[in-house]
Amino acid sequence: MANNQVSEAQITGQLVIEAEEIIRKYFGTSGGDSQENRGKTQLSNAIDVIKQSNSIEVFINWVRYQMAREKSGEEFWTTPLERNRSKVEDLFGAAIIKRANQFRQENTSHKKAIEQLTNFLGFLRRAFMAKKFLSLVDLSKVGGQS
Repeated sequence: MANNQVSEAQITGQLVIEAEEIIRKYFGTSGGDSQENRGKTQLSNAIDVIKQSNSIEVFINWVRYQMAREKSGEEFWTTPLERNRSKVEDLFGAAIIKRANQFRQENTSHKKAIEQLTNFLGFLRRAFMAKKFLSLVDLSKVGGQS
């Protein structure tokens, strides 16, 4: 039992690190930008969608729809990896869709896949809200050193 708990804790820790890395990559570490309120709302909505639908397929469908309805100047899901590139596969929403699909493929248990995606989205939301503080400690570095 203890080994299983350690394994779950390690998986959870890795999801936190992955979420922080994605936020750094797409949104940087400065706060107070125009995406802040929209991002908080969209990530909260994403968590609601996965909890209510209990379906990764429905979640992916919802993210695609959100990407399609964004207008210029109101980007969140369509935030590009690099400001001068806008290939669909380089957009924030595409990265989240890809990761959601990986949870589905990595887990034989539907319940476990949903649980991991829900946790990951929660960690994304926290990292997004605290992005200006992500530079304090880089959890991806060994020992948390920046």
